[in-house]
Parts: sequence; C-alpha cells; structure tokens
Amino acid sequence: MRDSKKYIIILFLKLIRINQWSKNILLFFPLIFSHQFANQENLFLNCIMFIAFSLCASATYIVNDIIDLEVDKKHPYKKLRPLASNRIKLSQAIMILISLIILSLMILSFIKFNGIILIIFYILSSFLYSKFLKKIIYIDCIVLSFFYIYRIYIGSYILKIDLSLWLLSFSCMFFLSLAFLKRYGELYLHKNLSQLKNYRRQYNFNKDINLIRLFGYLSGIMSCLILIFYSQSESSKLLYGNSNFIIFTGLILFTWLLRIWNKAKNENINDPIEFVIRDIFTYFCFGLIAIILLFAKLY
Repeated sequence: MRDSKKYIIILFLKLIRINQWSKNILLFFPLIFSHQFANQENLFLNCIMFIAFSLCASATYIVNDIIDLEVDKKHPYKKLRPLASNRIKLSQAIMILISLIILSLMILSFIKFNGIILIIFYILSSFLYSKFLKKIIYIDCIVLSFFYIYRIYIGSYILKIDLSLWLLSFSCMFFLSLAFLKRYGELYLHKNLSQLKNYRRQYNFNKDINLIRLFGYLSGIMSCLILIFYSQSESSKLLYGNSNFIIFTGLILFTWLLRIWNKAKNENINDPIEFVIRDIFTYFCFGLIAIILLFAKLY
C-alpha cells in the first residue's frame, strides 16, 4: 500500500514536471539584483508568487502534454512521460490541470495580486506556443526565451521594482542562447528529416544545425559582454562597492556556456534545465559567481 502511494506521488510529480519549477527562481531576480532581499515583506510575496506561478506553469505543461500526446508516444524519451505512457489517464490529467489553475488563482487572491491578467496571458501564450508557434523555426526559440524573461517581469511587477535595462538585456541574450541550445540538442536527437517532421518541427538538420549553433554562441557571448559592460556602468557602481569584480562573473559565465554547448552534441542535451540540475560544475560556477557578487558588494 505504501509503495502504491509512493508510485502515485512520483507519477503526479512527473506529470506536473516538478523539476521545471527551478525555472521560476527567476521570479526572485528583481528582488535579488535590486539588493532588496533583506525586505521580509517582499521576500514573502515572492515566495507566495513562486508557489502560485509554479502551479500555473505545471498546468501549462499538462496542456502541452495533451496537445502533443500522440506525437510524444513516438518520441524516444517523452514516450515515458505519465500521460504518453498511459500511466495517467487523459481525464485524470484534465482534472489535475483544472485543479492546479484554480489553486493558483486562489493563492494569488490571498495576496491580493492585481495582475491576474499577467497569469492569464502566460497561460494563453503557452497554449499558442504548444499549438502553433513551436512549429515555426527560430520563432520557437525566441518565444521560449520570452517565457524566461516573462518570469522576471512578473517578479518585478508584484514587488513594484523597476526592471533594470541591464538585467533585461542580459536575460534576453542569455536565455535566447539556452533556447537555441534546447533546439540544438533536439536536432541531434532527430537527425533524420522524417523524424523531425513526425515531431512537428520544420527544421532540417543539415540546413539549420550550424545556424542554430551560431545564433546560440552569439547570443551567449552577447550576454557575457553585457555583464562585463554593466560592471563599468553607473548603475553597478551604485549597488556594488567595487563593481570591477563583476568582470570575473562574465568570464566564468562564458566558460560555463562554452562547456554546456560543447556537451550538447555529445550528451544530447534535450532540456538544458534538466542538465543544469544534475551538473555539479554548474553549481560550482554559479556558486562562484554568487561569492564574487557578494565580495563586490562588501568590498
């Protein structure tokens, strides 16, 4: 009986893609990079928003799984998902996604969040992406990066923190690079053109693989350069005692991006988030970046 309950819980967590909740840490970025993390009221609001938005995002993942159900059954990895493998019935999945949306809206009403329209827009955008936009080459990568940036915007909206142009510019380039990385890994997984068509992509391996890699590298390099330029800006000098240390964070990030892109071909990185969660070197790099930023603040 205990094993049966454990199995059901694991299936549920896989269905809502609990591992993807790590993306929603981006909601905290405006709080962190405006150096207001000591504000307990804002921190509480951010935590509540994190839970509500994560539930909402999980609902959109289920919608995506429902739309791609027949296609996912043919996918070498996605066929193991609870819905595609028929371990969770379609009717059960629909009930769960409705419950997640209702629970998310209830939590938002508790904190008197007046940006419900932002959540509705996210749900609609996710649906449009799953149904239509993911089929349009290159546009799909831009939309994917938009979803990351939109999380940062919601974090700034709920706390009434002005979104820094530096943070916005860096995020656009950095997450665009990760979006291209996701497609790059997927192309290697589906080298055969017929496989790509079966998976509702319009990409051609021979034609697009080098362009995707080029765009991914360029956007990644741009994000590192923006970080380095930021270190010499007046904005950084207002927040950090010695902003010159931020230059080192750009170099560390560049090293990390080179490594993850080099690994993409050999290890079939179909989902950068899942790779990052498992990768010890990633924790080392971003831990080092956090220490450098703290040192730059206190120096």
